Amino acid sequence: TAVLLKRKFKSYLVPTILMTMALSMGAIVDSIIVSRLLPTEAFSAVGLSQPIVLIFNTIFNFFGVGGATLAANYKGKKQDDKTNTVFSSVIVILLFLSAVFMICGLVFRRPIAALLCTDKATEQMIKYVCDYSLWLYIGSPIIILVSGCISFLRIDDMPKLGSRIIITSNVVNLICDYILVKFTGYIGGASISTVLGYLVGGLLYIQYFRSPKRTLKITKPASHIVKYGLNVAGAGITSGLNTGLMFLKNLFINQIIMGTIGALGVAAFNVCNQTMTLAALFVGGVVQTILPIIGVLNGEEDKNGIRMTMKTAFKFAFSAAIILCIVLEIGAGVLATIFALEGEAWEICRYAIRCYCLILPFYAFDFIMINYYQTIQRKLLAAILSILQGLVLVVSSVFVLSKIGDGSNLWFGFIISEAVTFAAVWILSKIYANKHDLSGLLLERKCDCTRNIEMTLSNNLQDAENVSQRIQDFCLENEVDSARALQVGICAEELITNVINYGYNKDVLQYIDVNVRIIENEVILRVRDDGITFNPVEYHTEEMSFSGIETVKKLAKSLNYSRVLGFNSSIIKV
Repeated sequence: TAVLLKRKFKSYLVPTILMTMALSMGAIVDSIIVSRLLPTEAFSAVGLSQPIVLIFNTIFNFFGVGGATLAANYKGKKQDDKTNTVFSSVIVILLFLSAVFMICGLVFRRPIAALLCTDKATEQMIKYVCDYSLWLYIGSPIIILVSGCISFLRIDDMPKLGSRIIITSNVVNLICDYILVKFTGYIGGASISTVLGYLVGGLLYIQYFRSPKRTLKITKPASHIVKYGLNVAGAGITSGLNTGLMFLKNLFINQIIMGTIGALGVAAFNVCNQTMTLAALFVGGVVQTILPIIGVLNGEEDKNGIRMTMKTAFKFAFSAAIILCIVLEIGAGVLATIFALEGEAWEICRYAIRCYCLILPFYAFDFIMINYYQTIQRKLLAAILSILQGLVLVVSSVFVLSKIGDGSNLWFGFIISEAVTFAAVWILSKIYANKHDLSGLLLERKCDCTRNIEMTLSNNLQDAENVSQRIQDFCLENEVDSARALQVGICAEELITNVINYGYNKDVLQYIDVNVRIIENEVILRVRDDGITFNPVEYHTEEMSFSGIETVKKLAKSLNYSRVLGFNSSIIKV
């Protein structure tokens, strides 16, 4: 069953992993270039500057990912006008916030650099941070806007374009990185390259706005933009908190490590952070893949589709996390060498990586679940878990272990924090479920669908007739009167026949997902296909030579349609 959803997950996963791969490898190679071409102190300065980059991520996660999550839910509810309002408002909000950030950063660049360093930092290190951050501030509107709109491309079934934008940005970044840093010896060359990369990648949005397949339209933004922005940020609370808290986490942990181990420890922590970006290839790729899909399914109240999508996500993420953990355990020393660390710095880094990578299986589960709760609008639970995972547990664990002995085992604090978060997800979700009359780890509504049948059929007319009879039998078995059972069967057959005859190439095997739910006294039929765009709500008899859709309209209490994730999705209530 749900063949189309499984295919959609796979079709989104590959370009999303390519996109996260570009982001991850870009950050890693960027750090390698700096570590090999500039002094170790400069490499440490890049690590100390990461909180600035995380502020970028916080802004576009709160409003970009949050807006896309909200838009996906509206798409699932067939409310396209609200979807367009979200899209337009997010663009305005991102432009405004990035401009404010740029101005504040340029004005307070020196005090911010001093804050990011510690009293043990040299004047040269502070200068490195100042030089590196300068161009990040100048280019922040470009970076934030280009990154913030990526999530909307997935809703519009254009994940490959999103991948091309990020891949292009990072390829340009890396080429310019090597040239500018090598031939100028200027650490700011690395951040100039980042801005140039996003500028070139952003030009590919022209293809999106010229595409006839685009369903998101730029309309008038929400009238009360500040209040509306808070609603959008609420939808992206987990993604925003994750990066916002990461800013504080890196700030505090850099201070702890600098005070315990020194600059060599900060360099090792920077490598560990780059190691974590490898996990983003898979865990982050899975999360970015399921967010739009889960958002739409949640709007459609498709409980079976949500279960199937989450099961597929966990299988892939856990497998990738375990394999990556084994590889890093074996190759920790090689990774430290790649970053040009030697002697004591090499030993510290190797030990840190071998401890740090043990968090990956726990991290995969925690990160997926927290983002899932965000997507289904369980904002409070998502926020609490994000704060625990992203700041409270990790900083406290690392701090306590830094005070034990010589502090060299502080790296185990990262494992402890993720393991405790793992337990917290199970405990808090159970408490939340009991309080709100929900069930299971996925917090499903107990009354969502007590009687349900899910089917996938191929594009031949015999299947349409067979499905119609199966639906009628299902309805009769569940105490639906024969007249209504017949009506549901007719509606299903007419919609499916229309898809087979006009939506698909008859010579190519295609699939149609059909779901019927009986909730109280209402029968809800959903037909989902990935054929050519056809809106039955706007159909008029004189335009076409058949009247099956008109029959559906007469029999149904309501007929709703949306084109989302590349699917025609029609929901009929009888």
